[in-house]
Amino acid sequence: MGAFPQFRMARLTPDILRSLAIGPHQLIHRDVVLAHGHSAHSWRTARANGFFDEVMPGIGIETGRSLDPKGLIAAAVTAAGDGAMASHRSAAFLYGADVVGHEPIDVLRADRQTTLTLPNTKFHRPRDMMDLRPREIDGIAVTNPLRTLLDLGVVSRWDVDRTLQIFVIKGLVTFESVDKALMRHSQHGRHGIVALRSALHQLALHEKAPDSVLEEEMARLARRFRLPSMEFHARIAGYEVDFLLTGTNIYLECEGWRYHGLDKDQFEFDRERTAKLLAAGFIGVRFTWAQIVRRPSMVAQQVKDIYARWKSPR
Repeated sequence: MGAFPQFRMARLTPDILRSLAIGPHQLIHRDVVLAHGHSAHSWRTARANGFFDEVMPGIGIETGRSLDPKGLIAAAVTAAGDGAMASHRSAAFLYGADVVGHEPIDVLRADRQTTLTLPNTKFHRPRDMMDLRPREIDGIAVTNPLRTLLDLGVVSRWDVDRTLQIFVIKGLVTFESVDKALMRHSQHGRHGIVALRSALHQLALHEKAPDSVLEEEMARLARRFRLPSMEFHARIAGYEVDFLLTGTNIYLECEGWRYHGLDKDQFEFDRERTAKLLAAGFIGVRFTWAQIVRRPSMVAQQVKDIYARWKSPR
């Protein structure tokens, strides 16, 4: 009886390696190569023969190619294994912040027992396990925007201010969501809280504050300067306004910087709304959050002057 035929896997060639490359960055993953029946010896031989360039242990790219910063981050996260994600500066960079995200590459792993090391990579093994559900950008697992802001303050607190501003402009976070994240995480005494809270406070001075904060601050200002009573979120002529002075046709609004030139539709809507309210007999007064917080006496005096001039009931 003849022997069974012997089957041997085809030699690992550059064409085969190219066909097994994965993701937008065309990474050649050792585990993928092995899963297709090739041996660890074939991988080492192909590397020795210059069939690919190994950019991270077990991660290669086609010979002659180079990786941009996103590709380098992708390689590190892939090499770090399941559950790893880009974090801190690398995550902020992937979301579009003006930070350097690959020198070094920040990678977060929830498994705090791992001893894995990678070149040019800083591993973060957090004690705070909240808000760790990742997102994906260009095939790379990345910490969500709120977690990214909290973590960024640990390694580069001077980058938090501008990164928060970019995240707000892009619609990745809101003041309310950042404020709630700070409350959740501050209970754990974690690092990064101070930098983010400071950045939020500074940015809020040029923005409309969350409703709860705005209402409280205006109520404090009204008590301090004995302003007329006012109704929060009143509806007049089919529109909602921030404050309506009780029994009058005078309303107050708090404006923010992001509605000046950043959103054309919002700009047009605000102008149309103001015109319709004026046509209906309502007089609007607009203040910025910075004015309410930093110049309360000026705000109070203007409200009193306008009230004295236009206080006739509706």
